[in-house]
Amino acid sequence: MTDITGNWTFNGNGSPGGMSIFAVDGQGNLNVTVSFTDVTRQDAFEGTWNDSAGQITLIRHLPNNITQTYIGFLGDNHPEIALILAGSFTESDVPANAARTQFGWFAQYTGPIIQ
Repeated sequence: MTDITGNWTFNGNGSPGGMSIFAVDGQGNLNVTVSFTDVTRQDAFEGTWNDSAGQITLIRHLPNNITQTYIGFLGDNHPEIALILAGSFTESDVPANAARTQFGWFAQYTGPIIQ
């Protein structure tokens, strides 16, 4: 199984922040926190990891029952240099007929979690 636990820089549609993945259980559920430098509240995130597909799914719970669903994939071109996750996300209050319904995000591994 690929070890994705640790600290990551995070950028969601131009909003920078950080992600910490503390653990992945046997079913692929993540113990994860994500924070953004331009948001003062701490939104709840839940996530899953599909190791065989190299796919991460994160769900961000925003106020007023709005959710963002992030789908990303682990880049495997140069894992000895840096692990990178990248993909897109949707937001539950964006209408399906909007001019833009998906937004980009990426994360880069920065190191282990130091306890």
